[in-house]
Amino acid sequence: MIPEIISITVFTLYIVAIVIIFGILKSVSDSYYHIKHKIFFTLALWGFAVPAMIAGGTVLMFLAGSAICFVGATPAFKMKHEGIVHYIGAVSGIILGMASMWLDFGLWWIVAIMAVGFVILRWKATNYTYWIELLAFYLILLGLIIS
Repeated sequence: MIPEIISITVFTLYIVAIVIIFGILKSVSDSYYHIKHKIFFTLALWGFAVPAMIAGGTVLMFLAGSAICFVGATPAFKMKHEGIVHYIGAVSGIILGMASMWLDFGLWWIVAIMAVGFVILRWKATNYTYWIELLAFYLILLGLIIS
C-alpha cells in the first residue's frame, strides 16, 4: 500500500499546487510551460509512475509506468521531436494502464468508466485533455488500491 500512497500523494499535491497557482490548464503537461522550476513536472510524473509500476507488479503496469516516465523525461511537448515521444508516451501510458486494469486485475469496469468518461469529456468538457488525463490517472490508482 505504500507505493500507492506515494503515487497518489505526489500526483495530487502537484495537481493541487498547479490548480491553485495557475487554474485548470489545457492538460497536465501544459503545466510544464507555466512553472518556474521545470523539474517539478518530471518529478511529479515519475513520482506517480514509478510507485504505480511497483504497486502493479505486472508487465503491462511496468510498461504503462515506463511510458509515463517518458512523458516526464520529454516535457517540452511543443517541440517537434520531443513532442512525438511525449504524446506517444502519454497515450501509451493510459492505454497500457487501462489494459493492465482489465487483463491483470480483472477490473473491466474501470476501463468501462474510462471509456464512457472519455466520450463524455471529449464531447462536453472544456480542457478535455486535462480531465481525461486526471480520470485515467485516478482510475488506475483506484484499481491499484483495490486490487
